[in-house]
Amino acid sequence: MLIRAVVALVAVVAGLSAPPEVPCRFPGTAHECQAPGRQSAVEWREPVGNGRHELWLRDAAKPPSKLLEFGRQVDVLWAPDCRTLAITDHEGSDSAVVWIVSTGTPETLVNIEDAFVRAFGKSHRVYKHGHRYFTARSWSSSTSLVFEVRAHDAAPNSEYRGRFSYDLTGRVRQNR
Repeated sequence: MLIRAVVALVAVVAGLSAPPEVPCRFPGTAHECQAPGRQSAVEWREPVGNGRHELWLRDAAKPPSKLLEFGRQVDVLWAPDCRTLAITDHEGSDSAVVWIVSTGTPETLVNIEDAFVRAFGKSHRVYKHGHRYFTARSWSSSTSLVFEVRAHDAAPNSEYRGRFSYDLTGRVRQNR
């Protein structure tokens, strides 16, 4: 297990293909994250002037497509079939958001928190906290993402942690 983790880490640092459960982190030493066994890759571009970092999807069969701009840091997870990406955008010191993007329609990003609110409402206890972090953890299949929600600061020694699954039809369920 330790050897597999070290090999995966070396692959990420080198900009090589990474297993789907190992995120590629940008900015970093690598400027791209190839889909495992595929022709597609996500490319990180440094900001120009006062601009923001950019993520681009490169596919051998299509022109490059800009996925999103970001300010701080992102983690990218490829789905096992390499057709979908989960991008955790660590947008601020008090928040992180998860975007889902299909390589077939890279101009359409889906915010997992929107699906979370549809499933549980804004009255869910995570919204009692000012700091909320939605983080993609792993793909359990090509159509189901496991993500974590962590929230804190409503009261001293109070923190919320929960694990959920998002399927590509837009449904969210809590994992037990």
